[in-house]
Amino acid sequence: MISEDTRPKGIITFLFTDIEQSTLFWDRHKEKMRSILARHDALLRLAIKEHGGLVVKTTGDGFHAAFDSVVSALNTAVTAQYRLYDEDWLQIAPDQLRVRMGLHSGEAQWRDGDYYGTAVNRAARIMSLGHGGQILLSGTTAALLQGHLPAPISLRDLGQHPLRGLQEDAHIFQVVDPRLPGDFPPLKSSQRQLGNLPTYASSFIGRKREIAEIRSALNHARLLTLTGPGGTGKTRLSLQLAADVRAAYTHGAWLVELAPLTNPELVVKTTAAIFGLQEVTNLDIREILIDYLREKHLLLILDNCEHVVDACARLAAGLISSCPRVTILASSREELGVYGEITYQLPTLSLPSSNGQTADSVVRSEAVQLFIERAAAARPGFKLNDANAPAVIKVVRHLDGIPLAIELAAARLKVFSVEQVASRLDQRFQLLTGGSRTLMPRQQTLRALIDWSYDLLDEDEHDLFRRLSVFVGFWTFEAAENIAQPLDAYTLLPQLVSKSLVSFDQEAEPEPRYFYLETIRQYAHDRLVESGGLEDARDRHFAYYESLARSVGFGVGQARRAVEEGQLLLEADNLRAAVEWGSTRFPERTINGIWNLLPLLSVQFPGTISIEWTSKALQRLKSLPAPTAAARQNRERTRMRGMIAISMMKMFIGQLNEARRIAEEVVEQLWVEDCDPFLLAIALYIKAQTGYFLEDPTIEETLARAMNVLQDMEDGPVKAWMLAMVLLLSAETESRKGNTELVEQYLQESTAAVRHANTFFLPWVELSRLLIILQMDLSPEVTKQHFERAIDFLSASQNRRMVAMANSEWAHMMRHRGNFDEALDIYRHMLVEWRELGHRAALANILENIAFVDRVQGRPTQAVALLGAAERIREMIDQDMLRPEREEYEQEMAALRNVVAPSEWDTLWSRGRRLTIDDVIALAIATD
Repeated sequence: MISEDTRPKGIITFLFTDIEQSTLFWDRHKEKMRSILARHDALLRLAIKEHGGLVVKTTGDGFHAAFDSVVSALNTAVTAQYRLYDEDWLQIAPDQLRVRMGLHSGEAQWRDGDYYGTAVNRAARIMSLGHGGQILLSGTTAALLQGHLPAPISLRDLGQHPLRGLQEDAHIFQVVDPRLPGDFPPLKSSQRQLGNLPTYASSFIGRKREIAEIRSALNHARLLTLTGPGGTGKTRLSLQLAADVRAAYTHGAWLVELAPLTNPELVVKTTAAIFGLQEVTNLDIREILIDYLREKHLLLILDNCEHVVDACARLAAGLISSCPRVTILASSREELGVYGEITYQLPTLSLPSSNGQTADSVVRSEAVQLFIERAAAARPGFKLNDANAPAVIKVVRHLDGIPLAIELAAARLKVFSVEQVASRLDQRFQLLTGGSRTLMPRQQTLRALIDWSYDLLDEDEHDLFRRLSVFVGFWTFEAAENIAQPLDAYTLLPQLVSKSLVSFDQEAEPEPRYFYLETIRQYAHDRLVESGGLEDARDRHFAYYESLARSVGFGVGQARRAVEEGQLLLEADNLRAAVEWGSTRFPERTINGIWNLLPLLSVQFPGTISIEWTSKALQRLKSLPAPTAAARQNRERTRMRGMIAISMMKMFIGQLNEARRIAEEVVEQLWVEDCDPFLLAIALYIKAQTGYFLEDPTIEETLARAMNVLQDMEDGPVKAWMLAMVLLLSAETESRKGNTELVEQYLQESTAAVRHANTFFLPWVELSRLLIILQMDLSPEVTKQHFERAIDFLSASQNRRMVAMANSEWAHMMRHRGNFDEALDIYRHMLVEWRELGHRAALANILENIAFVDRVQGRPTQAVALLGAAERIREMIDQDMLRPEREEYEQEMAALRNVVAPSEWDTLWSRGRRLTIDDVIALAIATD
C-alpha cells in the first residue's frame, strides 16, 4: 500500500513506459513471454527504485511511475533504456524487445492509491507518440530540466504535436544520449504527413547499418542512387528510409514508380502527375514541374530507373540545378551518371555462418530473420528450431541473401517443407515462382526478376554475360579477357558491373576480382546452354587455366611463390572446374595440367577427387586413336605423369599399399626404356617413401637407385628439388637406426640443395627436421620451441597438409607425456582437418588416438565405438596400421577389454562401424 507520506507531491514528473509491439511478442513467443516480462519488469523496477521513484502501477506491458525530482525521472528513463538495450533478448527469443517512454510534469489528484488528472493523461499520450527505445518529454518537463541536464544528455526539439483525446497540442522533445540510438521514425501523432508513400502489411527486416549510412549520406547529397542486383530490396529500403526521414522535409516525401513505364518520354509526365500537374498549351511539362518544385522542400524517390535511365538522369540533373531544396533518392540497377550523384551499392542481407547449425547460432542473420517471418506468414506456426535450422541456412546461403528470392522460397512452404525447398535449389528457377499477385510480373518469379535485367543488355553484353557463367567463384580481368575474345572485355565487363549483374571486389589481393551471385550465375549458365555456346566457353575456360597451371610448373621457384602468395588458392575452384571439364574432353592436356598443379595438390587439396579426375583422364587417354610415331613418346610421357600423380596423391592420403604398387609399376616400365630421368626419380622416391612407412627392407637400395638416376639429370631447380627429397628420406631412414651424424648431414645437404633453387620444397625439410626432433630426448621447453618455430614456418608457407601432420605428431607426444586434455583438443581439430584433406588413414588414426585418451579419462564405451568406426574406415581404403601403430593399438585394446564387459563390447563395436563419417566426428568431438 502506497503511503500518503512517501508519495511524490506538488509538481510531479510522471513516467509512462510500454513495450513496442507487445502483442506480436505474445503471439510469437507465448511460452517465453513470462520470462521476457519478468526480466523487463525487474529492469524497470530496479531503475525506478535506484532513482527514488514510486511505481504507481503496472499497465499491462508497461509501468506508471511518479517522481518528486524531474532529474531523477529523466535518469530513470535513460538508465532503464541503457539496460534494456544492453540485455541480450535474443537468448530468449529471436526478436529485440524495445520499450517506449514518455515524461510530463504537473500537478495531479491523489485518491484511492492512484494519481488522476490532465498531467497523468498527457504523460501517457506523449509516451504513445514514440517508438521502441525512444524517450519523449513535454515542453513543461524540458523547461524544468533547463540548466539541470546531466551530461552527456541533450534534448532534440521535435515540434508541436496533437495528443489523442486532448485539445491542447504538446511541444515534444526527444532525449538524446550518445550511449543510446538516437534516430527514430516520425512520431505517431495525427499530424498530417505530406507525400504519397505506400504502407506495407509486412514488417521491414534488418538493414540497420545500411539505413544509418544512407541517412548520413542524405545529409549532404542532393542525389543518392541505391544500386544493386534485382531483388536486393532497393525499393523497399528506399520507402522505409523515406518514411523514416519525411518529417524532416517540409513538403514531405513523394514516390515516382517508374517500373511500369515502357516509354522514357513518360518519366517527366509521371513525376508531374503525382503532384497533380498537367500539361498546358505552349508550356513544357518539364518546366511546369521544375517551377512547381523550385521552392519546395521535399524528398523525391525515383524508383526502378534502370530501363529509363537516360530520362531519369536528365530529370534529376534539371531538378538539382533548379530546385535547391529538393533531394532525390533513386533506385536503379545502374547509376544515373549525373554530376554530384552519390551511389550506394546495396549488399544482400547478412548471412549465417556456414559453421552454425543451430537456431541460436544463426538467428541474428538478417536473411534468416526474413525467412522466418515470411515462412510464418505462408505456414502459420512455422518456427526456427535446431531440427530445421540446417535447411534454413542452406536456403538463405544458396540464395545469396537476396530478399526477393528468400521471400519466394518462404512462400513455397505452403506446399513444401523447408527441407524439400533446400534440396531443390538447383532447380531454383522452376521452384521459386508464385509471388504475390500484387507485385510487378518481374517480381513474381525468380527467373522473371533476372529476365528484366538481361533484356536491358545489348547483344555483346548478352554474349559476355553468358560466357562468364563458366567461372566458379571469383575471376580476374585477365581471365575474363581470355573467355571474351573477340569481344571487348575492357568495355563490356565494366558495363555489366555498373548494371549490377557482375559483382566486383576491388579490395581483393593481389588484384581486384569479379564474381557472380550464385543465382545470377545459374541464370547466365542456363542462357549459355540455350545459346549453344557452352562447349566453346568451357573450352576457352579450360585453355586459360591450363596455361596458368603451365606457368607455375612442377617443382620450380614460381610454384612455391604461387602457393605461399595464395595465387593458386584463389584460383582453386576454377582450376577444379577446368580439370573436371578437360578430364574427358582433353585427357592428355588435362593430365599434364594436373602434373603442373601437383605443388598445389600436395600441400592443400590432396583428396580423392583429384585421383578420380586423373583416373578418368587416363581411361579416356586409352580410348583415343593411336598417336603418330612422332607423338607416341609424348603420349607415353603423359601416361607416366598421370600414373605418378595418382601414386603421389594416394600416398598423400595414406593409401600406401596402392601408392607403392603404382610406383613400382611405373619404375618397371621406365627402367627398361629411354625415359625421362625426372619421372623415374620421382617414381623411385614414392616407392622409397611408402616403403619407409611400410618398413620395407629394400628402402636403402631404392634410394641408391634414385641417387644414381639423379646423377644423369641436368643441374637446375628440378634436380635440386628431387635431390633434396631423396636426401631427406635418407635422413629419416638413418634416424630410425640412431645414426645422428648421418641424419644431420643429410638434413643439411637437403636444405642446401633447395635453398638457392627457391622451390616449394623447403617446408618438407622443416617438417622432417621437426619429426626427427620429436623422436629425440630433448627437454619439453626446447622441444616446444622447435615445434612452434616449425608451425610458424609451415603456416606462412600455406602448407596445410604439413601443418596438419605437425599438429598430429605434437598431439601424439602430448598424449605420451600424459597431457591428455591438450592432446584431445588437438585431435578433435585434426579430425575435421584430415576429413577435409581427404586423408582417411589419418582420420582413422586420430579416432584411434582419441579412443586411447577416452579410455584413460573414463569413457571406455565411447572408446570402443570410436575404434569400431576407425576399423571400418581402414577397411574402406584397404590400409592397415603401420607396425608401431599396431603395437600400441594392441596394448590399448587389451587395457580397454579389461573395463568393458564382453557382452557390451560387440554392441558398441558394431554401433561404431555403422556410424557415418559425420556422425563419428560428432561423437569424437562431443564434450562431457
